Amino acid sequence: DLAPKAPSIYGFTYTIPGARSGNRKSFIGSGIGELNGGGRKDIIQLGKTSPKAMRIKAEWVMGAVNTQLEKLGVKWSDVSQTTVYTVHTIDSYVEDAILGAMGPAARYGFHWMYTRPPIVELEFEVDVRGAGQELFL
Repeated sequence: DLAPKAPSIYGFTYTIPGARSGNRKSFIGSGIGELNGGGRKDIIQLGKTSPKAMRIKAEWVMGAVNTQLEKLGVKWSDVSQTTVYTVHTIDSYVEDAILGAMGPAARYGFHWMYTRPPIVELEFEVDVRGAGQELFL
């Protein structure tokens, strides 16, 4: 099995003030997992990883991302990058539960990081960003 055995972190992102071209909004929506509250008992489909359970997790997370975007005052059309973190197959729900939820951002596709989310017992996490400029070091 190639799946990582422990939670991990791949990258680190931060913002700095700067000029943006046009009206493009810059933001970072940090990772959202299937945690609906503050404790272990609040994990959606806790301990379940069947395709049906993973679809439920994905649908919940994508809805939570949408809510986070609204709170940031942005829309899916402002998203330039979406990243999914899971070691479980996504083929049975990728079109409708992930790409379908992304709306216009789906034109960019998404990055699938084959890794566990950085919080123990979470199985599916998504982060989004919109950037006028990105620098990779």
